[in-house]
Amino acid sequence: MWTVWMAAALAGNPYAGLSGDVRASATTSMSPDAVLAAFQDLPDATARFPRSCAKVTGATHDFVNLTWIPSWMHRKVHVTVDQVKTGRRVDWDLAGRKDNLGFYLVVEVATEGDGSSVTLRTPLDAPKWPLQALFFKTIRPAWASCYVSAILSLDPSATITDMSAPPVH
Repeated sequence: MWTVWMAAALAGNPYAGLSGDVRASATTSMSPDAVLAAFQDLPDATARFPRSCAKVTGATHDFVNLTWIPSWMHRKVHVTVDQVKTGRRVDWDLAGRKDNLGFYLVVEVATEGDGSSVTLRTPLDAPKWPLQALFFKTIRPAWASCYVSAILSLDPSATITDMSAPPVH
């Protein structure tokens, strides 16, 4: 067994240096203000995520309690709108832990043609070995797919332009 571990260690880490950020981007016919307004309405916005991504367990206009479940990750969080930059960005704080990477969602928009470009992004430190392969191949792509689903639920005619995907090795 020792030989297997040594061989794996000497082979190098294919995930070294990769960003753990989770993201999905799209162009939409909606105005930036309409996109941001949709993501400021927490009960409506969290309902846009498929049940395979998030299960809402309680909601008011100011917060939503949900279980975030992309892939096999399960995290109960208390979601609030933390910051709004008019016409540009909405931040969600998850569980009052915005200072911990992975516990917030950033919705960024910019005017593009008659509509806007929108990016849903979670800045995240990738886990260390031995969870890296699972994270990069399974969890992060599933999480990004949740963001794609939320965007397409908001505007079914949106065009997905980018999303986190498993690295190719």
